[in-house]
Amino acid sequence: MTRGEEGVREDAPLGANLDAPTESPNAPVDGSAATVEGIRQIWLRDYNPGWFGAVMGTGAVAIAASINPGHVISWAPAARTFGQVMAVITAVLAVVLIIPYLARFVRYGRAALTDLLDPLRGAQFATLPAGILVLALTASAIGPTWWSTGTVRDLVAGLDWLGIPLAFAMSIMFSYLLFVRAQMDPGAITGRWYIPPVAAIVVPLVLIPLMPGDSPTVYRTLVLTSYGFWGTPRVPVGELTI
Repeated sequence: MTRGEEGVREDAPLGANLDAPTESPNAPVDGSAATVEGIRQIWLRDYNPGWFGAVMGTGAVAIAASINPGHVISWAPAARTFGQVMAVITAVLAVVLIIPYLARFVRYGRAALTDLLDPLRGAQFATLPAGILVLALTASAIGPTWWSTGTVRDLVAGLDWLGIPLAFAMSIMFSYLLFVRAQMDPGAITGRWYIPPVAAIVVPLVLIPLMPGDSPTVYRTLVLTSYGFWGTPRVPVGELTI
């Protein structure tokens, strides 16, 4: 069979040499090595886009601990330490989880795109911008216990520049895909659809730390942007509740 008749393998990485000989499925291989490599490939190809929700949840715990719920004075030192530990875990999770997240788009781009267009799994991609924004909130809440105000502000601003455009794009894109889909099975309606709106709702919270000390023009811009993102989630939420 010729290369043209075989077609392009769906899991072939961009730029792969399709003329190179491939092993027959029945060819003898080292069992343990093949099994481990096969498991890795399957895990990466089927990597769930919702894993970044772990960053959201862990960061929320760190933020809650930093404000000492209940305002019990004797608990303040323990709450501060616990919040710092959870903040470190949040940052580590973000770094560890984003590696396979991005690697999947490079190695198995078609599988990732298929999930992105899926009404069930597509919304879970919004956990990435939401997790980045929660990480920014964590930095604003816990950061002052480690760094200067200027350093914290720069860190929050950097995470905002990364997370806010992604949150906006995800909210608009997912809403658009729901509208243009020819048929939508009622059974496909799921609570996952709330993830893109949640990412957009977090935006005003991460802009607040940038407001003090800014010029009136920048301040008004941040306030208007916050109002805009509060309105953005209404489209997908409306679809879900109709």
